[in-house]
Amino acid sequence: MGWGVIGTFLLILPYGLIAALSPMMFTEQTLILASRSGKRYATAYAIGAVLTLLGFAFGLVLFGRAIIELPDNPELTAWLDLAIGAVMLVAAAVIHLRRDRPPRPATNRSMPSGDRLTVAFFAFGVFSMLTNFKAVALMIPAAKAIATRAEILPERVVLTVAIVMIASIPAWLPPALTVIAPGSASRMLDAIKGFLARHGRRLLLALLLLAGTALVVRGAVFLA
Repeated sequence: MGWGVIGTFLLILPYGLIAALSPMMFTEQTLILASRSGKRYATAYAIGAVLTLLGFAFGLVLFGRAIIELPDNPELTAWLDLAIGAVMLVAAAVIHLRRDRPPRPATNRSMPSGDRLTVAFFAFGVFSMLTNFKAVALMIPAAKAIATRAEILPERVVLTVAIVMIASIPAWLPPALTVIAPGSASRMLDAIKGFLARHGRRLLLALLLLAGTALVVRGAVFLA
């Protein structure tokens, strides 16, 4: 794996970072962790969410190659870049014009324990990721880049796993923190949640503007 893989990773990284800005999923995990047997349920939620996005991304990269990989026509690729970039810029404009909504106060809800609830939270993670349309939609251009730029299967596998793990950070980071730093996990989670509440909108806006502008410029250069 050489510079081509690094270049492809840098190309798809903005998609993963934008997808990772999911305060709702992060809040769900912090609420689950605050419940009885929360660590087990949060882990089940994370596994369900990550496996769902991983399966979708692998399906696009490995089995949907004929659909994702455009014909050997640079003009078609350029038009696709323009379309995706334009959608990102429109989304940035909508976010900029929409007023900030005050975050809803988190409530600590107790939940009964049991193996059935572990399965239920796994299903909840699957459902949450399937309805996280931003993350699912951003996997499509990322998968296209991987399918068309990565030359061999191991490269595609590594890049797909990397982008999925970045995009699903809100699902797996909270339970991971309770394992890595159990004593200070609560403070770190509160700090991350506060950061997302204060700066998440502006960070998402900046990433959309940068990625959208880069795609539009690249598409326009190819068409020129």
